[in-house]
Amino acid sequence: MVQKRVTIKDIAELSGVSFQAVSSVLHNTGNSRVSEEKATRVRQIAKKLNYQPNRAACSLVNKLNYQIGICFPSYYFEDSYSEMLFYLQCFLQDRGFNSHIMFWDSLTNRGVNVKNIGNLGIDGLIHCGEIPELFACKLPCLVFGISDKLHSVVSDYEMSFDLIFEHLLSRGYRKIGYIGSLMDDLTRPTLFRNRLERNGLEYREEWMLNCMVSYEDGSRVFREFLVKGGALPEVFVTHNDVIAISAMREARNGGLNVPSDLGFVGYDDIRCSGYVYPALTTIQVGTRRIAEVLADKMMALVRNPETPVEKTVLTPQLIVRESCRK
Repeated sequence: MVQKRVTIKDIAELSGVSFQAVSSVLHNTGNSRVSEEKATRVRQIAKKLNYQPNRAACSLVNKLNYQIGICFPSYYFEDSYSEMLFYLQCFLQDRGFNSHIMFWDSLTNRGVNVKNIGNLGIDGLIHCGEIPELFACKLPCLVFGISDKLHSVVSDYEMSFDLIFEHLLSRGYRKIGYIGSLMDDLTRPTLFRNRLERNGLEYREEWMLNCMVSYEDGSRVFREFLVKGGALPEVFVTHNDVIAISAMREARNGGLNVPSDLGFVGYDDIRCSGYVYPALTTIQVGTRRIAEVLADKMMALVRNPETPVEKTVLTPQLIVRESCRK
């Protein structure tokens, strides 16, 4: 027996929402003002009933292909980003859109990826970081990261470093170093140095370690730092958890006790950060939360590409664990 196809009318009756409102939510037309509570109820019922919209008909009416492009660097594809991209794909799917995900492995081919993915008939693009090629893109673009000229979603780095330094100073730390990119991403090292100066702490060039965002480079850079010898700081603030975990391992392999001899602070709160030894103190924004905000912002841009440029700043929180002394 052929199962009856679920229709918008069925979902409207079960959700207690008008036909027009259900259509607006499921097709992301933005033509009806629906509360978030009702929109969530409609999506949940549609998912439960396995509602499958007629994309051909929708495309004719709304002039959309229901495809979103996502471009991220492959060397960021660690725990936090793989989890976030999974959630992002799910949230876009819940809103009726498919995802095309592309990765770039160097600065030279990221622009090529933007051009290639733009040729796939996508309705909008979510890109990790601002690059010049995005300004020539004729599609709605949303940047995950810092951008003053394009729509963006970014963590509140100012607040993050305030939280980190407040915590470290309360634990008696005065000699603080940094591990992370000192060339491509200057935002965090600049904020780090600013917080040192603001609190009357010494800035030492030899405690600023330039490192790519990977377990391998985190291990290599910190191992080389230990081999050089010289005075150690009391704690390292790192670009992310991946670097912190790999450097922390090398510190222990080098005979240092963490956190008695040397402390570490990460960023991202990836899944394993609470399970390594010692458990890592870190900044959390939340991969699921980031993904949902990206999906909602992208939907709004697809509906209204002429929306004035807006930066969405996500509030972080400090997760205190065992990698800093008490």
